[in-house]
Amino acid sequence: MNKFDIMIVTVPNAVLFPTGEHPEGFIPHAENDLRRVILENYGYTRRGDAEMDFTLKQPISYAIIRNTEGKIFAYQRGDKRTEAHETRLAGKWACGIGGHIEKEDETGDILADSLIRELEEEITLHGKILSVDPIGYINSEKDEVSKVHIGVLYVITTDSLTAEGSEEVVNEWFYTPDELHAMMQNPDTVWEEWTKIALKAIL
Repeated sequence: MNKFDIMIVTVPNAVLFPTGEHPEGFIPHAENDLRRVILENYGYTRRGDAEMDFTLKQPISYAIIRNTEGKIFAYQRGDKRTEAHETRLAGKWACGIGGHIEKEDETGDILADSLIRELEEEITLHGKILSVDPIGYINSEKDEVSKVHIGVLYVITTDSLTAEGSEEVVNEWFYTPDELHAMMQNPDTVWEEWTKIALKAIL
C-alpha cells in the first residue's frame, strides 16, 4: 500500500491547544498531560490528507534510548529511504526512534504500542528494556512538516551497551553526552530538529 493511503492517528489542533497558542519546543508532561488528550480524542485520517491539513496534528511516539552507563543511542538516517519511510529526513542525524501511529497499533495503549513496534523495526538492542517513561511533548511550528506533527517524548532505559540498526539506520552507536554535544557542533553533521529539542530536555 502507498504510504499516503495508510490511515493514521490524528487529533484536532483545537483539542490539543484550545487557547489557540501553540508552544514551541519541549512541553513537560507534568505541566500538560497531552498524552491523555490524545488517547481520549484521536481519530483516523488518510496520511496523504493529514500531511496537508493544518487543523490536525499527527502524534508521533518518539523515544530517546539511554543505557545504564548514561550513554544515548544516536544514528544517521540512511540516504536510501524506502517509500514507507520519511524521505525528507534522509541523511540527518537523530537520537529519536518513532513513527506514525497506525490502525494496527490499536491493541491497548496506541502511543506505547506504536513505539515498541517502531523500535523493533528500526533497531536491535543487545539487552533488556528496563523502563519506558513518557516525559513530555515536542511541538514546533517552524515549517510545514512540523506544523502537522506532535511528538510524544519517551525515555527508554536499557542495559544494552550496543545496538544494531536496520538498513535505514547507519553509524549507530551509544554516545556520551559530551560526544553528542561535540557532534552537534560539527558543521558537517545535520541534526533533526526534534532530536535537538529532545536532548535539551534530558541532558
